[in-house]
Amino acid sequence: MRKAGCVRIQIGVESGSQKILDLYKKGYDEHKIKDQVKIINEVGIETMGFFIIGAPNENEVDFKKSLELAKEINFDYVVVSQLIPYPGTNLFNQFKCDINFSLFPYNCEFKNKNNNFIELEKKFYKEFYFRPSYIAKKTKLLFFHPNHLFDGLKSLINFLNTKKSDLRTDYY
Repeated sequence: MRKAGCVRIQIGVESGSQKILDLYKKGYDEHKIKDQVKIINEVGIETMGFFIIGAPNENEVDFKKSLELAKEINFDYVVVSQLIPYPGTNLFNQFKCDINFSLFPYNCEFKNKNNNFIELEKKFYKEFYFRPSYIAKKTKLLFFHPNHLFDGLKSLINFLNTKKSDLRTDYY
């Protein structure tokens, strides 16, 4: 794939907690993810890990496991999203009684949703992106692609400094 021009692979890790991976019925464990990403990194392809937080039975330990996995794997980039239980999925059917759902106006969220999602998202990003090892890894961008580095850093800092009241909350 690298020889054919692939520069980045995006991986839906979802969680670093086996309990949450089993809830999502992912069919794999964190060791498999680690092994596969190691192979991808060895051939020089960038990796982006996608994580989902906000499962009904997710706790602080599960959140920390996801964050630690992201740091251990040392992805080039991570994306954190809130769990949305879409109709027709096993997860939606499993937690139907715990979900507020309507078509008009559209609403699909857990009744007791985690109202501090934005704070958890910011924590994940801060702890991942502001590690000395990550900063050292990305310093080469300063020489080869300075505009990419500064644009990305500016976006991250703007997001981290955004107040909850400034964000569109109809998605949260």
